[in-house]
Amino acid sequence: MVVTPRDLEAFARDSEWFASNYEKIRGNGNKVVAIKDDEVLVEGETIEDVLMELEKLNVDAAFLLIDVIPSDDTSFIL
Repeated sequence: MVVTPRDLEAFARDSEWFASNYEKIRGNGNKVVAIKDDEVLVEGETIEDVLMELEKLNVDAAFLLIDVIPSDDTSFIL
């Protein structure tokens, strides 16, 4: 797999879009989302669910932003 500057730019744009739209996307949380071209392409309860849906769509997960949105009651210890 060869990653081009264009791939990196698209990933950066999707990352910015995700951060800007996090509250809208989040809902009740507890999900995994795959983002491409400033939209949620697939969402599911687990990464496995998302990867299966991407496979059905014939989309390579290597070139997507995939992130976990925790539930509202999740705490992080830093």
